[in-house]
Amino acid sequence: MVANLFLEPAVDEVISLATVQDCDGAALSSDPTILAWVKQAYRRIISYCNRPFETATYIDRYDNVEHRVRLRVTPITSITSVRIFGEDTDLGVTTYSLDVNDYVDGNTISSVVSGDTFLYNYPRDLKITYIGGLASLDDDDVLLGAVASQAYYWWNARDILGKAVMRSGEFYASPAKTSLELAPDIMDMLGDHKYEGIGRPC
Repeated sequence: MVANLFLEPAVDEVISLATVQDCDGAALSSDPTILAWVKQAYRRIISYCNRPFETATYIDRYDNVEHRVRLRVTPITSITSVRIFGEDTDLGVTTYSLDVNDYVDGNTISSVVSGDTFLYNYPRDLKITYIGGLASLDDDDVLLGAVASQAYYWWNARDILGKAVMRSGEFYASPAKTSLELAPDIMDMLGDHKYEGIGRPC
């Protein structure tokens, strides 16, 4: 049973079968259990990329910021507040700027040299509240393609997932088919989507 493979708690997904049907066609849409595989693939991709994708308000902590920090969830809609961690006062909007083109998929907040005192001479821990994420997952063809391809990959190997011993010739015995790990080509596909900065949920 598919449900027995779900070892993680449910997350708030905004992905549906309709958003990925065009990626792999009838094979995905004909099996009523495929939506469970789609959601599991999306959860694994969120975990691998170290970031969610849907639009929401995020509150993140960034430790030891010196001049610039890459925000975790992109694209950025707006910055709500920037505070030194543990303090209640918002830093003024003149103390930072949002640079939207520093990364292929991302945004950074950087201090403004003129009039900037909150990072003067030593790094600080920052608490940043912002609105970020995709308005629709349909806006990201790479993400949808990765979800659909991984879901189909697992669905195709559903009879052998989790089995340590493979029957010769039935399927290629890759780690991603003996467990619910992402396939190597899916990880390669998601290279620009993976967050490797210092931010973490507050």
